[in-house]
Parts: sequence; C-alpha cells; structure tokens
Amino acid sequence: DNAGPVKTLVRATYNDVMDDTTHDVVVLFTASWSDESKKFLPVFKKAQKVLAADSVQFYKYDTTLNDAAKNVKIDTYPTLFLFKAGEERTSAAKKYEGPRNSNAIAEFLRDHAATLSTSEGEEETESEAAAGSTERSEL
Repeated sequence: DNAGPVKTLVRATYNDVMDDTTHDVVVLFTASWSDESKKFLPVFKKAQKVLAADSVQFYKYDTTLNDAAKNVKIDTYPTLFLFKAGEERTSAAKKYEGPRNSNAIAEFLRDHAATLSTSEGEEETESEAAAGSTERSEL
C-alpha cells in the first residue's frame, strides 16, 4: 500500500530508496508476527502527520516478507531508523531509541534529519545575507 504518506518498502525497491540520498528516509522495520509492530504502526503514521515535512520520506518494511536489510541491525521489533540525506546509507543509519509516541518521533526527526536542520539554517543565512547586502548598498 503506497497510497498514503507512509509507503511500503519491499526488497525490490529497497536499494533504489537507499541510493537516492536527496531525502531523509525513515524506515520502520516490522515483523508481521509482532504485536508491538502492529501497535506501533499507527503511532508511526501519526508522527508523519505531526512532522508534516515533504523532505522526510516515511516507509515501513516487513522483515518477515522481505530479506533482512543489510545496512541495519535489528534486535527487536519494531525498530525505527533514520537515514540522513546526503550521507552514505550503508552505515549512517541513526536508530531511534526514544519514547514510542508520535511527538517524540517527530522531535527526533527535527533534531536529526539533514533536510530539516539544513533548510532552516539556510533560510536564516539567506535572510542575513540579504539584510547585509541591503545595508552595504545604502553606504
């Protein structure tokens, strides 16, 4: 099901998603037999709505239906990883280990997602640069 904001990732498309480093990617690794995975999925979906950032892509990946992902280590289910934009995705995954609620997940992503922290900083820098150039032209 790829109609909603949280897309289903499968082994056939996993490498394509990992190779495209223009977006931050959040992947929820689940197991179909895990009750905790089933309980956590709505929280994950709500976190996407709370964050409301197009630059962060949300995926779920069922490890019982697909081969295990080679670039992460899964000890328990569900497990959430952030793959930062612009970084090598074979080793740069950041595991979420905080509270299992949507606001905490959204805060984690605001703090660690490359596209969110970079875009805010660039906007401030551009505004400051524009203000500086205006001041100079008045001299």
